[in-house]
Amino acid sequence: MTPFINSEPMEPQIVNLISITHQLSDLKFPVTDVWVTGLIKVKLPASWEMLKTVLTNAEEGKLTSKGVISQILTKEHCHICTAGGDTTAYYAKSSGKVKKKDNRKKCSHCKRKGHDISECRTLKWEQEEKSSRSTSRSGTSSLGKGSNSKVPSKGLSKNSSKGSSGRTSTKVAAADTDSDDSDKTIQVFMAHAISDQPIERIFKTKAELRQSNLQYGWLINSSASRTMCSHQAWFSHFTPLSTHTKVILGDDSLILAMGTGHVPVHMLTQGKWVNSILQDVLYVPDLHGNLLSISHLAHHRAEVCFLGEDCHIYDKCKSLILEGRLHNDLYVMRMQVNGPMMAKLAIVDSDLRDVMEPPIHALTSWLTSSSGSLNLWHQRLGHLHPNAVTQMADDHLITGMDITDREPIASPCKPCLEDKQMHKVICKVTSTRAENVLGHVYTDVCRPLPVALHRGYQYFVTFIDDSSHFASISPIQAKSEVGKLLKVFITWAELETGYKVKTLRFDGGGEYMAQHVQDWLHKRGIKHEVTTADMPQHNGIAERLNRMLLDKSHAMLADAKLPKSYWLEALNYTMLLHKLSPSRSTTTTPSEAYTGTKPDVSRLHIFRCMAHVHVPKQSWDKLSARSLSCIFLGFFQQCSAFHLVH
Repeated sequence: MTPFINSEPMEPQIVNLISITHQLSDLKFPVTDVWVTGLIKVKLPASWEMLKTVLTNAEEGKLTSKGVISQILTKEHCHICTAGGDTTAYYAKSSGKVKKKDNRKKCSHCKRKGHDISECRTLKWEQEEKSSRSTSRSGTSSLGKGSNSKVPSKGLSKNSSKGSSGRTSTKVAAADTDSDDSDKTIQVFMAHAISDQPIERIFKTKAELRQSNLQYGWLINSSASRTMCSHQAWFSHFTPLSTHTKVILGDDSLILAMGTGHVPVHMLTQGKWVNSILQDVLYVPDLHGNLLSISHLAHHRAEVCFLGEDCHIYDKCKSLILEGRLHNDLYVMRMQVNGPMMAKLAIVDSDLRDVMEPPIHALTSWLTSSSGSLNLWHQRLGHLHPNAVTQMADDHLITGMDITDREPIASPCKPCLEDKQMHKVICKVTSTRAENVLGHVYTDVCRPLPVALHRGYQYFVTFIDDSSHFASISPIQAKSEVGKLLKVFITWAELETGYKVKTLRFDGGGEYMAQHVQDWLHKRGIKHEVTTADMPQHNGIAERLNRMLLDKSHAMLADAKLPKSYWLEALNYTMLLHKLSPSRSTTTTPSEAYTGTKPDVSRLHIFRCMAHVHVPKQSWDKLSARSLSCIFLGFFQQCSAFHLVH
């Protein structure tokens, strides 16, 4: 496959390839985006080998054809800018049609071709160093001790800087950015110590498609003699250098270290972020990334340990102060800076076929950080729980938050107590149960029902025994009748069972708190318990009984398609079924636990079932029917008879 021509712009060649894929799709031979991405990568020329390596090593599924095209165009733009910004001259130079200027020139000072002595940068550097040594002593101290430049080595000859033999180099870092984006950046730093020049050389091989995310991270470095930072806004204390320390990149371009100072940071230690300050940090504005010097840490008696993919830094007291993790063959320390963060947004045209030169806009957004104590952030976030506030900061769920004081709130927050307080969960299971029948009786009056019966009944009162869960129900016209029915039930229950009622529990309603009721209970030696106001849970057995009776009665009335005026008949039949049904609180049925005999269910029928009633002989005539069709509604309590309605 013929690769792209390096001496021609990439965009027309890519557009031509895209148009071919569209033609294939029109011929019902669809070409997927994965194929298009692969074709573009394969057709890149040999001079683009670095970008091809980055794209090949990218994670599957994250690369798209539009993303690859954007990276290629961005890379091409960087090449043109590096060559001087002249597009025509750049492509002419790539094609080999431009003659080299002054190709036969040779410098009489450094003996190199391509320039004369008036253009020799080596001579200019030497002259600058001689003038700086004569005017200032600040540029001659050692970089490892936090000064502005490096001390010349006395044991080396003066010509050691002119050849490659006079330089010592070591690889600092080679890394792939840890980014969720498909765009990758590989950076290789080389530190060169020059014996007779106060210059720090950092050779950087960079396949950069967009702004590197490593600019805001910290890389642990075993060769740099100084901790370096590329963001002046991160410095809390900054001192400009009188003599700038020179930093030379791999393409022989020069960048300068402008100053030194302190950088406040947050260090992750055992799951917690701890405030700290990096001292004696060198400010290099054009450096892509931030380097944390191991030699500088060792000078302050710190220990750096590499354990597999983890990197731990300990202080002189053997306490862990910082953690790091291996990301794409590079140890990135878990450290954040208190200063502002900058995000660059790149916007390009989505369809490259419509325009020959898609516009590129770079927008810069500054995110400031707001500081405050845990209590202050608790109030700012609408009285959010303190644990949730610290989680937001520690897990990086948001940006712009700086918690200066993480001490727990000493006293409870008054607004939280007043507006968010809730009572504790009331236990639904009691730890004490009555041992005998009638040992503990619960009673409650149900709220008024929406339909009053023709006899005036609108309420009903229930009584339930705690030991057997045997219950009784009685309709009433007004709550003032509760006292009378209470006396009737207790007298009837004691005569039927032979046991005495010991404790009676009810709510604080006026029907139970009447003086004649209190006097009667006191006379019979019955202990009466009153529940807390507005706490029906304390009388839960009686409340649940009423709810169960109403739920079943409503279901039976709906099934029978009877009007709501038959609610009393449905309640009575539901109460009968409750006495015959097992309960979780007893091992037998409530009827057997209360009376001692097993109940008989042979006479039970479906509520609202059809029943044919035989007409007595005394009511016959010659032509009358012998039976009537009725609806079954239950049983009479006073006699052994069915309750039917015709």
